[in-house]
Amino acid sequence: MLRTHLENNIDQYHLLRDKDTLLLGLSGGGDSVCLFHLLVELKKTRFYKLVAVHLNHGLRREADEEEKFVISLCARNHVQLICRTVDIAKLARQQKANLEETARQERYRLFHEIKEQTGASAIVLAHHRNDQNETVLHHLIRGAALKGLGGMDFLRGDIVRPLLDVSKEEILDYLENHGHEWKEDASNADTVYTRNLLRHEVFPLLRTINPQIDAHLYQTSRLLHYDEMALQALATDWMHKVVSFDGKLGCKLSYMDWSAAPVSFRLRLAQHVYRKMKGQALEKKYGFLLLKALEKGQEIVFPGGIFARVTQNQVVFGSKDREVRPYVCRLPIPGEIHLPMGLSVRATKQIVSAERPDSSEEGWSFYADARFIGDEVMIRNRNTHDAYHPYGLLGKKDVKKIFSEWGLGPHASLHLPVFCLTGGEILYALHGRVNQAFALHGESQEMVLFNISSYVESE
Repeated sequence: MLRTHLENNIDQYHLLRDKDTLLLGLSGGGDSVCLFHLLVELKKTRFYKLVAVHLNHGLRREADEEEKFVISLCARNHVQLICRTVDIAKLARQQKANLEETARQERYRLFHEIKEQTGASAIVLAHHRNDQNETVLHHLIRGAALKGLGGMDFLRGDIVRPLLDVSKEEILDYLENHGHEWKEDASNADTVYTRNLLRHEVFPLLRTINPQIDAHLYQTSRLLHYDEMALQALATDWMHKVVSFDGKLGCKLSYMDWSAAPVSFRLRLAQHVYRKMKGQALEKKYGFLLLKALEKGQEIVFPGGIFARVTQNQVVFGSKDREVRPYVCRLPIPGEIHLPMGLSVRATKQIVSAERPDSSEEGWSFYADARFIGDEVMIRNRNTHDAYHPYGLLGKKDVKKIFSEWGLGPHASLHLPVFCLTGGEILYALHGRVNQAFALHGESQEMVLFNISSYVESE
């Protein structure tokens, strides 16, 4: 029974909680109508609040009839419905993208927008096993790594796909056995679209080679998904141990750690850094070019000015972007803030003990005498003539030189944080040393400890 199977998936994969507000994508097609009726049934025992969302793409004459059908369906079942109309063809022309991808992106944008408005806990979609297999084969044809070949997942972020292991045939059987109507999208038969070509021509051919291709391909995608999860966890652990991240400004690690790591870890690091700095994926071809370039000691520059190079026995990722994006942030003492370049700063007050910390320690944490700090400090990017007297050195040092010596390139040099007292005096520059005038001395009784680290923004 499909309802029992759905409930088992919800419980096994921890997809939904009782009394959750669920946002359901409802096109009017068989898949979403099937999930709609199943969730209406589950409302009686799991007390979900269901909100359906329908996007009229304005691409076909039947679109208005499908919208009327969805309106009637929700009204009969007392389900809240939100309908939106978007000119996808016009949007695709503006973005110079194909209709399929534009429609997909707009649907997800709309789902997340309405999720915020309604306070929903999850976006529930009706993707099924056939969709999964088409996705995996499409990714394989385009070229993909493990993540792409693992396809979709039951739960990814706030997206829930509770029917992912259910076949299209099982969905149609449920609809017919319960007498539920749905709308057929005529465009699903048009093999101009890649997914339709796979569905109507490629998979029927594959089934003549292996009648069990649907089940086998789905199982393979799940195995690859589990391998991807394990490998990503190992790579992430390696990054935490050996890589020094400066938020969105870049990172560095020893060449020994880089060269000793599995190739998979190195490629994942490049992807992670590029996505963090540019907000998008790095094309796979650049990963292989990166490996060759660093092996030869050469610099490689990715799209958008992100570079990787070997310098002083270190592998450095940074940016050549010279555009200045000024910022000034107030950090209360004690308190914590996130800086715009992906760094988090936390300040705490502590009593100075007999074993005093070394105020000359470079980077990531520093101490200062609380007598000089006050209730807050200002954090900003550097000015042209910034200079101060670092603890333990003989005289002043330019902040620009401190940042340049760190080696992440001009973008980092322009945006690494400078800590200042409210009167304007420089307290500290990241990766330098605390100002000699505000360091701990023999009379110091209370200190302020500053911790700086990278933080991960939610996606």
